[in-house]
Amino acid sequence: MAWIRKGKICGNDTWNLNWHKLNTQLPIPYLINRNTLRLFITLCDSENRGRLGFVDVNPDNPSEIIDYSRKPLLDLGNQGYFDENGVVSTALLEDNEKLYMYYCGFQKHVSYPYSSLAGVAVSSDRGQSFYRIKDTPLLERKDGEMFIRTGVGIYKFGDIYRLYYASGNEWISVNNKLVPKYSFRYIDSNSPIYFEGKSKKLFPLENDEFGMTTPQVFKMNTEYGMIYSLRTISKGYHMGYATSQDGINFYRNDGVMDFERPIGEFDSEMVCYGKCYKHGDRIYLFYSGNHYGMDGIGWAELET
Repeated sequence: MAWIRKGKICGNDTWNLNWHKLNTQLPIPYLINRNTLRLFITLCDSENRGRLGFVDVNPDNPSEIIDYSRKPLLDLGNQGYFDENGVVSTALLEDNEKLYMYYCGFQKHVSYPYSSLAGVAVSSDRGQSFYRIKDTPLLERKDGEMFIRTGVGIYKFGDIYRLYYASGNEWISVNNKLVPKYSFRYIDSNSPIYFEGKSKKLFPLENDEFGMTTPQVFKMNTEYGMIYSLRTISKGYHMGYATSQDGINFYRNDGVMDFERPIGEFDSEMVCYGKCYKHGDRIYLFYSGNHYGMDGIGWAELET
C-alpha cells in the first residue's frame, strides 16, 4: 500500500476573503450529500488568527471545488476569552443528530507566546452553522498541564467518548524559537462535551520529537488506526501512524504516512494535520502543506 499524491485543493490564493490571508489548516471531511464532500478548514487572517470555514469538493474528485464559505462558521472568541486569538478546528463527531466541532482556542500571553485549550461548538443543521456550547474551555488548564490541553481527536467506543489530546506543561527553545513541548493523553467520558475525569498518558515522544497533536482514530478491520502530526527538531512537522487493538495501547509505524512530493510544490517541505476519509472503495488523505498550511491544503489517495 502507498499514498499517491493528487495535488493542491486550495489556499489563500484561491479566493479573496478579508479573513483569509495566511494559513489554510486542518481539512476535516464530512459528506453533505452524494455529490458534495465538505472539508471544514481553518482559515487564518493577516495576523494568523484562525476561524472556521469550509470548502465543498466533488467526492469523486476532491480537486474540483464546488463552493466555499464567504463568512466564518465560527469566529474568534470575545476579548479576554481563551479563544480570542484564534479558533483552529481539529475533530468532528456526529452523534445524536448533531455535529460536534472540537477546536484549539488560542490566547496570547506576555511571558510566554500563548496558551491553547480545547473548545467545542455544535451544529444542529448538518454543518451549515455552529455555535459555542459554552464560553469556557472543553479542557481547562490543570496542574501538570498549564499551557497546552488541545489538538483533540475523539472516538466513541460504545457508550464511552474517548478524547485524545495534546498535553503540555513546558516551553523549550528550538532553532532559537520558544515552542511548547507536548505529548498525547486521553480521557473517557459519558458525554461528548464534558471531560472532567482523570486523564492518562498515551504513547510517549521519541528521539528528537517535542510535539504530537491532532490525532484521528478510526476502525480498520479488527483494529484501530491513528493518524497524527509530529514535531521534531530534525524534520519539522510531519505525519505519523499507529495501530491498536483497544484504542489505548498503540504501536507506531510512522513510515506508513510517507509519500513522494515534488520539489517546489505546496507540500514539498511539510505535510501535517492529516485526516483520512473513506469514499466507497477509495481512501483519501487530506492535509496541510508547507509552513503549517501557508501554501494550502491538498490530498492523496491510498493505492492498494
